[in-house]
Amino acid sequence: MFFFRLHFIYTPLLLVIVFGVTVLVTMPPNNIRIEAGPKGGFFDSTAHYLKEELGRVGVEAEVVNVDDTTNIVKRLNAGDKDAADLGFVAQELNPQDCQHVTSLGAVMIEPLFIFARADSDIREITDMKGKRLAIGPEASGTRRLAEEIVTLFGITEENSKFVPRHATDDEKLIVQGDVDAAFFLLPPETELVQRLGKNPRLHVINLEHAKAVSKMYPYLQEVLIPKGGFSVTDNLPESEITAVALPVTIVAKEGFTDSLAALIALILKERFESPTLVTEANTLPSHLYQELAINPHASKLHKNDLPYFLQFASPTLAVTLWTSAWTRAFLCWRC
Repeated sequence: MFFFRLHFIYTPLLLVIVFGVTVLVTMPPNNIRIEAGPKGGFFDSTAHYLKEELGRVGVEAEVVNVDDTTNIVKRLNAGDKDAADLGFVAQELNPQDCQHVTSLGAVMIEPLFIFARADSDIREITDMKGKRLAIGPEASGTRRLAEEIVTLFGITEENSKFVPRHATDDEKLIVQGDVDAAFFLLPPETELVQRLGKNPRLHVINLEHAKAVSKMYPYLQEVLIPKGGFSVTDNLPESEITAVALPVTIVAKEGFTDSLAALIALILKERFESPTLVTEANTLPSHLYQELAINPHASKLHKNDLPYFLQFASPTLAVTLWTSAWTRAFLCWRC
């Protein structure tokens, strides 16, 4: 009887201790590094949004800005000690460059906008030969995609002038007339794209071969910018614009904490599930890069909310409990 009483007392106590240790071990880390693109771009604004939201729950995030955005996934994949924990992908992927990263979900579809001076003779891409083109910095997503597109139409650095500048610089260049056309790989709702779309000195180029181009490059998709998408009042653009676009996905390096992945997935879902000019409501975040393994906890939260009994806990504690083996076992037992 004595030993039975000891068992009755200490077994629950031992379970509580083990559970507490498990929670402490699986809690999100106190700090992370996020590698983003140039300041003012979508990668940068999203990284700072994550930094702000994570800061609310005690996770400090450092944002590192780089120009060579197409190399972000390579650095995360290499797993160097000084590499960032989180980054962005918006490009054609080589499977060898993403074996050691996981996707936390695609959060945005970015069209490639092509703006030309209204006082120029540029009405389609073929008119750009011999012109001054702001095409993005070397190793940037904008530069890589823009070069692939213009090359299809016989436009190269040999017969045209490519100006490698950032998007914010490109805006000034084209508005001031220092270049004839400029390429921007950005969501249509960004302030920069909206300013350009409403500027009477400029007009957006329709890529009438977008469907054919998207078939040639499977990582691209055809999108339509609706008439009046920039301004219904001013009817801008005056007609529907066809463009190619690609998804922006947030990726984490190998060993990224499950609880933090789930926490970030919740933040991203709240931010990006609303409709845009080129996406429907509740279609993002999602998994669009087949080359990337997706974090299972992020994937589940893209489709479902946290269990009801966890929605009253703090976000950090909720995702810690939800990703723990104890909670998964409990949910399976309930099923």
